[in-house]
Amino acid sequence: VIFFGVLLFHLMNESGKINDISNQIKNLTNDTVLQIIILSIGISPLIESTSGFGTAFLVITPILISLGINNYKAACIGILSLLAVPWGALATGTVIGTEIVNLNLKFVGFLTAILTFTTIVFFLSTCLFILGGSKTLYKNIFKTLIYASSFSLTNIIFNYFVSVELAGVFSSLITLLIGIININIQNKNISIKDYRYLARLLLQYILVPNTHLTLP
Repeated sequence: VIFFGVLLFHLMNESGKINDISNQIKNLTNDTVLQIIILSIGISPLIESTSGFGTAFLVITPILISLGINNYKAACIGILSLLAVPWGALATGTVIGTEIVNLNLKFVGFLTAILTFTTIVFFLSTCLFILGGSKTLYKNIFKTLIYASSFSLTNIIFNYFVSVELAGVFSSLITLLIGIININIQNKNISIKDYRYLARLLLQYILVPNTHLTLP
């Protein structure tokens, strides 16, 4: 999985797709904080929930650098974004672990989602602190709480009522939807075509590393 993740990064980089993604994100919003929030608690958990194995780091970090974020800061934010989802690769580890020790999968997923509520707030706050220090965090504390709470609450709900395996995916999609609504409020000139183009670019990151899920 890591091999194909690295290979995909080089292919996307050489073809200029990473720059296309960052330019499209800039086109949607010039709010750097909102860009970081959407990438770190929307796109990164989505990719990690489907692919796992730290693949999201290979996706998010180059995009952050392309957006103009300092290399060191981009790497730190990329690593922290992985910690939002303890259900990587469609919760494969959780499913296998609960089967081995004969625990209820739904109970473990639900309890884990509750326990990680505060940690997700902390990790997102840390990302914004790394980006611009305490001033940036203080100015955007409302955004931090809204997005982190949205992700965490939907995660709890989906773990209990839908599926532990898909909880991270659905929570990320809900968070992205909130981000899209926020962007539309800020920039009313955005069309559906802009979102479709960005989704098409990001879809490659989800599909290619996920080929490991088809293996026996």
